Amino acid sequence: MTSPDRWIIVADSPFIPTYGGGEKEHLGFVQAAVSAGLVAALVVPTDTDPTAVGRVDDMDAIRSLVAPAPVFEVPRARSLLRGLNLRLPYVVASRPIHDDLLESVSVAAPDADAVVVFSYKSHEIGRVLAQGLGLPAVLRHHNLEGIYHRSLAAAATFPRSWAVRVEAERIAADEKRLERSSWLTGIADISASDTELRRRRSTVPVAYVPPFALGSLDVDPAAAWRPSDSRTVVFLGALDISTNHDAIAWFARRVWPSVRRAVPEARWSVVGRRPTQAVRDLVEATPGAELHADVPDPSIQLRAAAVAVNPAVSGSGVNIKLVEYLATGIPVVSSTRGMAGLLLEHGRDLLVVDEPDRFASSVVSLLADHDAAHSIGARGRTAALDLMNTDTSLNTLSKLLSRPTAAGPQPQLDDLEVVLVSYRSRHHVETLLGSWPEKLPVVVVDNSANADGIATLAEGLPNLRYVSGGGQGFARAANLGAFSSQKPYVVFVNPDSRPTADHLLSLVRGLDTDRQAVSHAATVTGADGQVEIGVGGWEPSVPRLAVNAAGLHKILPRAGLFAEPRLGELVELDWTTGACMAVRTEPFRELSGFDESFFVYAEDMAFGRQARSAGWHCRLREDVVVPHGAGSSGAPSAEMLRLRGASFAGYLRRYHPGLRGGVMRLLFATGTTGRMLAQTLTGHKEAAARSRSLLVGTVTQRAFVGGHEVARTRFDETAERAR
Repeated sequence: MTSPDRWIIVADSPFIPTYGGGEKEHLGFVQAAVSAGLVAALVVPTDTDPTAVGRVDDMDAIRSLVAPAPVFEVPRARSLLRGLNLRLPYVVASRPIHDDLLESVSVAAPDADAVVVFSYKSHEIGRVLAQGLGLPAVLRHHNLEGIYHRSLAAAATFPRSWAVRVEAERIAADEKRLERSSWLTGIADISASDTELRRRRSTVPVAYVPPFALGSLDVDPAAAWRPSDSRTVVFLGALDISTNHDAIAWFARRVWPSVRRAVPEARWSVVGRRPTQAVRDLVEATPGAELHADVPDPSIQLRAAAVAVNPAVSGSGVNIKLVEYLATGIPVVSSTRGMAGLLLEHGRDLLVVDEPDRFASSVVSLLADHDAAHSIGARGRTAALDLMNTDTSLNTLSKLLSRPTAAGPQPQLDDLEVVLVSYRSRHHVETLLGSWPEKLPVVVVDNSANADGIATLAEGLPNLRYVSGGGQGFARAANLGAFSSQKPYVVFVNPDSRPTADHLLSLVRGLDTDRQAVSHAATVTGADGQVEIGVGGWEPSVPRLAVNAAGLHKILPRAGLFAEPRLGELVELDWTTGACMAVRTEPFRELSGFDESFFVYAEDMAFGRQARSAGWHCRLREDVVVPHGAGSSGAPSAEMLRLRGASFAGYLRRYHPGLRGGVMRLLFATGTTGRMLAQTLTGHKEAAARSRSLLVGTVTQRAFVGGHEVARTRFDETAERAR
């Protein structure tokens, strides 16, 4: 397989000049990609007036760097209203995608064959480009973003701390959603420890790719650090960042006094851009400390010092200043947090201590022993240059961008069997069979005692099986079809849906590579082309039922009961609809299939619950969109709505017994009653009649099909059998 070699790079902000570690990392990566001839285009979110937000961006320098590749500026939207976005955290929503971006990039970079998103904050821009152009994509993570923002919240004061905490939780949830995203072919973590944690929870391949920041530091071998009689200790970093303030405050109060007692002539040099007033006050109040603010070349102070300190006590991810220290060859004393994520060895590449007294002793020992200081500095420099080799890192990204293949051959049509549960739906089944290849294995489970002559379809079609479902409802019939299958994958398809053979293969192939999933379901759309409500949802709870009852699910779409995502939107669900759903046959059997307590409806919710209990997840595929609702496939809608209400009430009785379940049933009935009254008062009689049927089923927990009660009776029957 040929690796992609023309990348669309999506930054999260301008990166020249470099204000801090993030910009240095961006710049180092782009420089490395330019040198390797990999840049097809660069997309950069920018502010109309950078000075208004405290920035001085040099877009001309960025264009010159990547020329002749085109640069696309995407205007930022920093309005507070972006913080109210229901789907995305502010840091993502404030980088919106403009309508003409996809077409403009497509025209200007026709040879692009991959997308590299160089920061979590720009992932939506990357997604639109990757999906719109059909390209593989890798997301470069600089942190475990949720954890990082929690640390920012802890360092902030109220009420900002509260707002940042809310944002942190939204980011953490969004991160986990991305880790199950089908548009990503890989995630490249800057931190080795973050990589291991993310690998344990991600269905997307994750690789450790060390910092590119060395490329932006322009390391000069001739200008490396050399021992001298200096007694200067240096701290280098952006001085308007809370984590750096925490670090120098800890060092100033708990470490530096001990160093000064041991070495009275010692000086502490604090070097960095944009110091806050709190930093200025701290340095001024610290004996022997001096501030070097906004100096043109911080490496001058770095090489003139005797020891560099990295006393990080907060934050996450990789500390870029440590990379800069090591690259110069200066000996370093760091906290454990400060060297987190880098594969370095304490005592060889640097000294790592956390206790204030031992930290001070380590600094003093390096000030006193020039030979030891030189030895550690030299080894640290070698380790940094080896670890952060940009050629190796670019090669790792290329491998991630090469679309992964399964260990064996991809599943083909003869590795799956379609299960069609039919209730007087022959015309729909014939339409589906006519649209699929004859070699596709299909089992028709007939729930209407051959009332429409559907059994004759199997005549002359070797890959079509006919099974009588006995009129016992969807769950039981679907299990009959799946349990009798000899294929490793089964795809349940509603007769009135219209998946193509490619849709079915895409579901099964995605499931084949998603080892944590027991099922992959298509996103089904209604006659209006919009995603149907109920393509999946979440486990019922009192808060979710309260949101549903109050009608707030329209403005809080992920806080309700049933999901109604937008087309192309990735959402993590507890269960998915069986309208078009692929499952692994063996685990499906081990989970006892669909819960036969339900004649129809709620069996998919129950299956999701059983799957989660066994450590599996059910995934909704935002990239597989299947039309549904091609027409009635059975009983009248009023009858089905009553059955839907009865099944949901039965689910709550079965899985949420007692007072809690009773409260949830009451909330569901109350919400349905409110909607029915509103529909009646506004003259929507048909809608009111449907709500009335749903309400009757919910309250009575009884429903009828063909004159036979099928809800409460089935529930009692299976409960008795279980006893």
